Amino acid sequence: MSKQKRQGPRVEKTPGAAFVRPDEPAEVASDPTNFNLRKWYTRGKARVVKYVEVYMAAGLEADIRELDAKIVATRGGIIDERLAGGTVSEDDRLVAMAREVEALRAEMAESRIVFKFRALDPGEFEAIKTSLGEKAEDDAALGYAMFAAQCIEPAGLSGGDFAELAEHLGEGYFGQTIIRTATAANAGESVSVPFSLNASEVLRTRGSSQN
Repeated sequence: MSKQKRQGPRVEKTPGAAFVRPDEPAEVASDPTNFNLRKWYTRGKARVVKYVEVYMAAGLEADIRELDAKIVATRGGIIDERLAGGTVSEDDRLVAMAREVEALRAEMAESRIVFKFRALDPGEFEAIKTSLGEKAEDDAALGYAMFAAQCIEPAGLSGGDFAELAEHLGEGYFGQTIIRTATAANAGESVSVPFSLNASEVLRTRGSSQN
């Protein structure tokens, strides 16, 4: 006796009120009780995207903090013995250190790069594994390839680029920035409408100046 393949319950694909098609009559599409999901599909913004800033000259942070501490000590009268001696005045030392701090800050700021990672589409993970062939067994190679597929800014980076970036930044910083952000995008982690204190302050200040 042949066994018949059991079929699951049939899923109705008739759209409900929330799935209003863009080509439906205006009076239907504009009905406030109909949240138009398809409108948001067509905008292409449904996939989660996460943002992170990376400083390619991250090592300068310690130098800046050290110099800043020296400035504080010098202004407080606790002059570092390494700064003492010679005929240079305290004010001159402070100015020289302050200028060095600003130069280092400018250099570090110049090294800033923004990365944006999106969630992978269904099937992309398997496609990436297939494209890697035997290298897919290497967790690191697979991870770098996934980051490349997820990265929408800067565009055009390869898995090899991310491998090189990881070597340059070090395991810890790469993990805290690139890995954490790409993983958060794929997991759809913590999605909310961000509040911008800076934008609010700009508009509040502008509104006050126009009154």
